[in-house]
Amino acid sequence: MIEISGLSRKVRDQVLVNNVNLTIPDGMIFGIIGPSGSGKTTLMRMIDLLDNPTEGSIIINGTRATRDKKQQLEIRRKMGMVFQKPIVLSTTVFENVSYGLRFRGVKGDELNRDHQCQVWYDDHHLDPRP
Repeated sequence: MIEISGLSRKVRDQVLVNNVNLTIPDGMIFGIIGPSGSGKTTLMRMIDLLDNPTEGSIIINGTRATRDKKQQLEIRRKMGMVFQKPIVLSTTVFENVSYGLRFRGVKGDELNRDHQCQVWYDDHHLDPRP
């Protein structure tokens, strides 16, 4: 569950997000709608721990998110955010996944597409055979 309380973000004298309170239950897929410039992306970036709020708190599964980069990384690895338009990776899904794996030090045969498919099947306790 994600609990947001009094979340605000201000840059210089401009208020980007002001006093948002929101609870998102486990497993819920959600979206935020509103007019251009209303703070939707800023709010999502704070929820995904990409930007820090200037006020308020974000509690994810009972753990209060802090500015500690190590803690933020541990939390972020358990969630995902899909942007409307890809920012960096405008390639195939396999190439995007491989990029992340290479970034984490995976090399050689482990980047092989067949190997990755087998790992996925194993992780999900599935048999790839018909």
